[in-house]
Amino acid sequence: MYHVVGDNNGPMKELYVSEIDFAAQMSYLKEAGYSAVSLTEVFGHWNRGEPLPEKPVVISFDDGYESVFSLARPILRQHGLRATQFIISSFIGRHGYMNETMIRQLVTEGHEIASHTASHPNLTGLSRAAQESELARSRAELSGRFGVPVDFLCYPAGRYDQTTIEVAREAGYRGAVTTRYGLGEKSEPLALKRIRVNRSDRAAGFKAKMDAFSKQPR
Repeated sequence: MYHVVGDNNGPMKELYVSEIDFAAQMSYLKEAGYSAVSLTEVFGHWNRGEPLPEKPVVISFDDGYESVFSLARPILRQHGLRATQFIISSFIGRHGYMNETMIRQLVTEGHEIASHTASHPNLTGLSRAAQESELARSRAELSGRFGVPVDFLCYPAGRYDQTTIEVAREAGYRGAVTTRYGLGEKSEPLALKRIRVNRSDRAAGFKAKMDAFSKQPR
C-alpha cells in the first residue's frame, strides 16, 4: 500500500516514499522474483483457479496523486511492473492529483483502475443511502470515463463496518481493501489486509516486511 512518491517533512510525512527508496523497493521485488498482478487476477485465481506467477504481489496506490504518474510510473515501467490505482473519482484533475489523460495512459500500460469512493469521506459516518451513493457513483464514473471494469474498492482511511461491506457487495464490488496490516485472504474478499509501506521503511524495512510475509504458510 503506497500513497505518495516524493519528499515531505510535514505531519503526513509517513505517507510519502522517496523516489530513491521507491526505486530500490521495486528493484528488490524484481530481483527477488516477484511479479506484479492485479486484483482481478488474484480473484480469478481464488475463484476459478486461474494461474498466478510463483510470487505474485499487488502493488497498490491510494488516492490517485499526480506523483504516481510523474515519479512512480517510470520506475514501474523500468522494472516491468504495474499497479492497482485506487482513484477518488471527483478528485481527478484537481491540483496534486492525476488528470484523465494520465489515468488513461496508465490503463494503456496495464494498470488496474479501482475505486476510492467519489469524495473520500469516512464511510462509517454516513447513512446507508449516502454510502450507497458514494460507492455506486464512483464505480459508474470511473468505468464510464475509462471504459474498464471497476470491481474493487479501497475504504477511505481504512474505515468501514458491516453496513459498508454490505453496501459494497450490493454496489457490485468483488473485493475491497483496508488498512489492516497483513496478507489478503480469500476468506475476506471485502476486507482485505495490505502491507503498508511507510517513509521510514526505506529499502531495508521494505525488504524485511516482504521477507517476513514470504515465509508465512499459504
